[in-house]
Amino acid sequence: MPIRKLVCHPLTFLLILCLGIGIYKIAVLACVSNDSVTFMEFARFLKLCPDSIIKSSDQHPGYPAIICASEWILGKLGCDPALEHRIIAAQSATLICRTIAICFLYSVFRFFGNKKYALVSAILVLLIPVYANNGSEVLSDWPNLMLMAIALYLCLRGLRNTSRLCFFAAGFSSGLAYWVRPEGAVFVVVFGIYTLLQTFTRTDKSRLWVHFGIMVIAAGLITAPYMFYKGALFPKKKIGYSSVSSESHNTTVSTPRCRPFQTDIAAGTLPLKPAKAMGHFVEKLFNTVFLLSVPLLGVFLYRMKGFKRLAPRDQFLMLFIALWMGLMIWLHCRHGYMSYRHIMPLVVFGFAWILKGLHGVVLMFGSSRQKLNRNTAAVIGICIALFVPKLIRPAHADKAVYKQAGLWLRDNTPAEVTLAVFDNRIGFYAERLYSLSNIQTSLREDYLIIKADEEFDRLPKTALPVTTGQDELDKFIRIYQIVP
Repeated sequence: MPIRKLVCHPLTFLLILCLGIGIYKIAVLACVSNDSVTFMEFARFLKLCPDSIIKSSDQHPGYPAIICASEWILGKLGCDPALEHRIIAAQSATLICRTIAICFLYSVFRFFGNKKYALVSAILVLLIPVYANNGSEVLSDWPNLMLMAIALYLCLRGLRNTSRLCFFAAGFSSGLAYWVRPEGAVFVVVFGIYTLLQTFTRTDKSRLWVHFGIMVIAAGLITAPYMFYKGALFPKKKIGYSSVSSESHNTTVSTPRCRPFQTDIAAGTLPLKPAKAMGHFVEKLFNTVFLLSVPLLGVFLYRMKGFKRLAPRDQFLMLFIALWMGLMIWLHCRHGYMSYRHIMPLVVFGFAWILKGLHGVVLMFGSSRQKLNRNTAAVIGICIALFVPKLIRPAHADKAVYKQAGLWLRDNTPAEVTLAVFDNRIGFYAERLYSLSNIQTSLREDYLIIKADEEFDRLPKTALPVTTGQDELDKFIRIYQIVP
């Protein structure tokens, strides 16, 4: 199909571009991330002992269930359950979710502009390097964003045609998003705030409250079983535990692996000032979308200043952005961290205004309105040129040696041995029982794997160095066999 016809069929063009980038990123992935290991292990235990893993883990089971479904489909197609095939199945599931999300993002962007406007905005989202990497890894970001995009599209459509069915479906989608990530149900809260604000200015406020009630009921029907089972509103962030469930939650349920199944995120850090959190957010934004962060921040501030004059769709999106910013500040102040993955929904949905923000920046620098589109296209070209080098770079290329070490251990050690590793990925690729080694742990494993540039003071005298015969591997990683 000629390029011109593809542009005339935006969804077809987006599907081909999304799948092309995704397949390329899957093919060149050097090593999975630590969070990918977490989700892969959750999915494995979900098939073996679903009750115990859901109780013992603070991760929500929605995305691991998607991984299980993808593995089942791949098995029906004749693929054996080897680790490599399981990883590909999980990556494929994420890529499919990203593709569906892009289609709904285009539909969301259509509420804010014409076909060309929505197409350019969606293409820019596709080309953001860090989010392209996420779309081909075993991470819950795009499955969550897919359901959030569906919920946002249905909310905006419901605001336009006042359809109760739209709000019921939006609540249903938000409830499903909660099963993937707890913040996925945010649009129920956003619509509640929107309804409250409109109560003071609109005459048809009763209709809005009915729609909000429908949305809450639909979301509640989906989220209530998990909340009741875990005994908390948001178990991942330790919010809303009942007194009975909090005691039972502290009891660790044993799993077939050596390492406890929890996310490796440090909690309990000292509260940070909101100003510092805002600075951290701006830093993450610049590192994520580079030059596009300037028009994005500009349009956010402009829309916030003129909120009362905005159309309902713009008000709704602005409320989401403000609420998400509040969540990010709370996260940073309470837990002391904020990553590019946390700001992803704000960035991606904020691209509904990116072209308007670019127009504003171009006009600020003295461009005439006659040359506005041409100069804006030039700025977009520069931004894409900055994206491309990182976009084509293999993800986690600096961690490829971890995969190499794990595969060597899998092929050269007995299946019953245990490993003490400095990174989860080594044990994951080795397909052996493993635990994380540090200064406090006592060595009970058969093999110890450490970085070559690190000293391990408690190395037993009976530890025998193992040479793999692979120069790059032996240069960066040391493997010791612990002889009893």
